[in-house]
Amino acid sequence: MIKSFQFYGQSVSLLSGESKRVLAIPTSIEVIKNLSNTLKDINHLKQLQAWLREAIKAKEKLTQYYRGYELSAWAKENGIDLPARPQEHEPLDEDAYISNLDVKERARYYNLETACSTLGKVIHPTGTFAIARKNMMERKHHPYEMFGSGRDSIIYENTIPAGMEEAVEKKFFELQAQHREYQKQLNAMKFAMEEAISESEAECRLKDKEARDEYLEKLETAQKQFKDWRENKLVEVKNLKIIVPDSLLEIMHAVQNSIKK
Repeated sequence: MIKSFQFYGQSVSLLSGESKRVLAIPTSIEVIKNLSNTLKDINHLKQLQAWLREAIKAKEKLTQYYRGYELSAWAKENGIDLPARPQEHEPLDEDAYISNLDVKERARYYNLETACSTLGKVIHPTGTFAIARKNMMERKHHPYEMFGSGRDSIIYENTIPAGMEEAVEKKFFELQAQHREYQKQLNAMKFAMEEAISESEAECRLKDKEARDEYLEKLETAQKQFKDWRENKLVEVKNLKIIVPDSLLEIMHAVQNSIKK
């Protein structure tokens, strides 16, 4: 590269003529005669630099393109169906189990459930029949109740009709026995339901695991294929050679030779 031109020489000396010193040497005539060729070489060198710079940028851009390539895009481009994430299986719940019973068994379940509830509200300690029975027993042992004092006292006499206690006790234990029997049958049906629900949950867990394992295996296979493809593409890009046009081959060879020297 020619940084500057000077078409005259320059020196300095004392007036006495002693100690003459050269300050500048003029550009040689040979350089001036070859200026066109020199400028042509400089132009070609700049063209080569621009060509190589753009080629390197193109390789870097292509490298980034493949590094950022998505698995889904690769699969679509190559006609590969990626596995879909499996949905979890829904196990049986109480409503589903009861709905699957035949009409007779379903009606029996609802009848037992209703009977247990109805009898329970009567014979349980807080039930109406149980409370009335308790009050009867208390009045039996305390037939008279007095409130107030002196002449103003009020006395209540509690009488239990003949046969009432026997009828109440008989009916109470009869209802209690019925309740136990209905509850026993209902518990048996509920136990069968719980067993079926537990089996369904275990089956769903197994199916979910099998589906998940299959999904992960297929996904891992696809990911490996994609990774291998991308690595091969990156190697291809890395090994791409920059093609220099014929018009720049001479200057490129000159540069290569100067580097070897």
